[in-house]
Amino acid sequence: MTEEIADEGPLREALAFAVMAMVLADGQADPAEIDHARAALARCGLFAANTVEEDRRLLALVERQVREAEPGRAEAHAEVLAASPWRYAALAIMADIMAADGTMQAEEVALIQDAGRRFAIPQAEVMAIVTHVGTDAIEDLITGMNLNAAAALVLDR
Repeated sequence: MTEEIADEGPLREALAFAVMAMVLADGQADPAEIDHARAALARCGLFAANTVEEDRRLLALVERQVREAEPGRAEAHAEVLAASPWRYAALAIMADIMAADGTMQAEEVALIQDAGRRFAIPQAEVMAIVTHVGTDAIEDLITGMNLNAAAALVLDR
């Protein structure tokens, strides 16, 4: 599945947009969160062949797109993710970034809850993902390795 996401332009763009929206949720692009975003996107097959500097330039471009997004852009990206089996991975990456700087700001929690709704993920499952940040199950969701088993573990299915 990691190979597939790298070849799907709209899905790749939607995932990068969602990840950067989380980085910017508290109003600033924290360097630790940006590095976390880069690493998470690389783990799920995005930016995998790039250098760290190339990744940072791409993320800067996505940051500008998020900050200057026209009305409806976030919704369009959310629809792409909602229709994808990668919606859980997207939410797991967002939760991972939310915890990267050691704090969970109210804006970040609100964004992840809203993303869950937009990605058609029940709020109980959203909170289960947030609760399991930093575990192997979340890493499996992010990388797409054994996605069903990871979801079952995280979501107690």
